[in-house]
Amino acid sequence: MSAIAGRLERLDPRHNRDVTSRVMPLQEELVGHVRGPLMVLLGAVGFVMLIACVNVASLSLGRTAGREMELAVRTALGAGRGRLVRQILTESMVLSLGAGIVGIALAMLGTRALVLLAPGDLPLLNAVHVDGVVLAFALLLTITSGLLFGLVPAVQGSRRAVEGRLRAGSRGNSLGAGRLRQMLVVAEVALAITLLAGAGLLLRSFGQLTAVDPGFQSVQVTTFSLSLSPVRYPDAARQEQFASALLARLDRLPGVIGSGISFSLPLSGGGFSLTFAIGGRPEASGAEEPHAQVRVATADYFRTMGIPLIRGRGFTAEDRAGGDRVLLISAEAARRYWPNEDAIGQTLETGWHRDGRALGGRIVGIVGDVRQFSLASRPQPGIYAPLAQWPLDEMSVVMRSSGPATTVLAGARDVVHQLDSSLPIYDARPLSDVVRESIAERRFYAALLATFAALALALAAVGIYGVIAYSVQQRRRELGIRIALGASWSQVITMVMQQGMSLTLLGAALGLVGAALLTRVLRGQLFGVSATDPLTFVAVPLILVAVAVLACVVPARRAIGIDPASAIRSEN
Repeated sequence: MSAIAGRLERLDPRHNRDVTSRVMPLQEELVGHVRGPLMVLLGAVGFVMLIACVNVASLSLGRTAGREMELAVRTALGAGRGRLVRQILTESMVLSLGAGIVGIALAMLGTRALVLLAPGDLPLLNAVHVDGVVLAFALLLTITSGLLFGLVPAVQGSRRAVEGRLRAGSRGNSLGAGRLRQMLVVAEVALAITLLAGAGLLLRSFGQLTAVDPGFQSVQVTTFSLSLSPVRYPDAARQEQFASALLARLDRLPGVIGSGISFSLPLSGGGFSLTFAIGGRPEASGAEEPHAQVRVATADYFRTMGIPLIRGRGFTAEDRAGGDRVLLISAEAARRYWPNEDAIGQTLETGWHRDGRALGGRIVGIVGDVRQFSLASRPQPGIYAPLAQWPLDEMSVVMRSSGPATTVLAGARDVVHQLDSSLPIYDARPLSDVVRESIAERRFYAALLATFAALALALAAVGIYGVIAYSVQQRRRELGIRIALGASWSQVITMVMQQGMSLTLLGAALGLVGAALLTRVLRGQLFGVSATDPLTFVAVPLILVAVAVLACVVPARRAIGIDPASAIRSEN
């Protein structure tokens, strides 16, 4: 494409104005391409990290609370508060560093897996690796997390120990830690809801995107590309002769129903935009100047691709070089530039000149809209010129067949080799792969965010389980007395489940409010789904509630299995 653009710029200065004025600098384009998804993924990583840190803080509080008797004995034996704080912080740092080492190892493996699973054309993919900067950041984060989320349990544990917990069966001083753990679980659930809502919106958006009609039928269509040598095919006549001979032989291959040639297939990443003047109208300028994506195609290209002819006629064998110049336009071009009149019979002319003639002519037909660049973008106006009148040395060939793509491509290679043994083909693949690869990047980002959301859901479940299990352990005597006094197993289960579900519902309510605010940043990444999609905002809390119920089941079953006699005799 760049070689063609360079030749065309030398042929006509106006082409340079029309095309390059619409081209974004490469660096700016790459940054704009990755900024939105990258910010979303960084936000998801931040949410998961916060949830993990909250979980660690909650579990640390529970672990410290379970050691109250030990800490009280140490205090009674003369251990100072500072020494207890240092002990708990040291234990927290050892656990944090161990987890950090495991996490870095998993990050290295995960990064390699992500690079392998990512689309090959993802910008800056080769730069993704774990280097010294990443390792230093991970170490800093590990140390900070260990200190920050070990400090609160350390202070709590040392304070309660100084106050004294040597009385058997005392549990009143644990209420503060219990409430703090409950608050942490509520925050954890709220963060998980927000992340789940974002992942749900992206997955819903991806589902909507896959259902979009691209404007052509990719099933049973195979494609490949060619670049003719300027030495062997120096002029338009020889280029057209090669194209005609190629199509004639391809049509005779077993299983081939039809074939065609175009310049730059839809969704392949290539584009060629020109401004043009409409016959009988004053020439416009600036933003009001008409423009369209220009393609060159053969007569059977539209039938092979399944692009419908809406009105008028298609290209025929009579549309040859030296004859009347004819064009087809897309339905979007007709709507935009001839909204109140019939476009057929009208004339237009672009600034692209070749051999003393401009690409233009009389409009003889209107074809269906095709999404040239993305399934998520609106169809742009399109202009098609017959290849016989405007041959090129770069072409994309399409073949509709009843057989497998491998067989068709093998036959096509033989045909090309027979015509020109020195001519290689490239981008040989089923057209359905082109469509699938056009949304591969969105699929990759949606899958990553869904993975982070699943991790957040699992962490939230662990947090809920930890709080409920700790509560059951702390209330063993109370539950034992209730069972001894005749409480049924359903009453005990209800009591335990009610605590877990109340925390979950409160966190879900806060999370939905946060999700409604934060998912607005996803608007630029969504297609066919609003940032406050009702289905997503109903399904996400239900999923989390279901997971919370499962997280409460084990502590609830443990509660009904308590032996009243041993529970009443126990100290806790």
